[in-house]
Amino acid sequence: MTDNVNSPMHYIGDIECIDAIEASMSPSAFRGYLKGNVQKYIWRYETKNPENRVEDLRKAEWYLKRLISFKLEAIAETAELASQSPFKRAEMLQTQRGTSNDTNDI
Repeated sequence: MTDNVNSPMHYIGDIECIDAIEASMSPSAFRGYLKGNVQKYIWRYETKNPENRVEDLRKAEWYLKRLISFKLEAIAETAELASQSPFKRAEMLQTQRGTSNDTNDI
């Protein structure tokens, strides 16, 4: 039986679609994308055939769990960053942004 919530057949491949979407967006945009999908599935579940309503609620739950996980990761990263010295903090931020002050890169 196909799991249309966690592994829909149309999304199977080498790269998960959700991961590609996340990689293409800023963290703020990705949070908005997740939130929008939660709202979409909640909004329309009652208009579906009765046998598909629970599936849409499960899809909303999947996106909500992903949003919660994303937010918890951001909180953990912020806490880790805050616990570092100012110099280490600057280094960590540069790494996150993909920049470096290393003159060997020139």
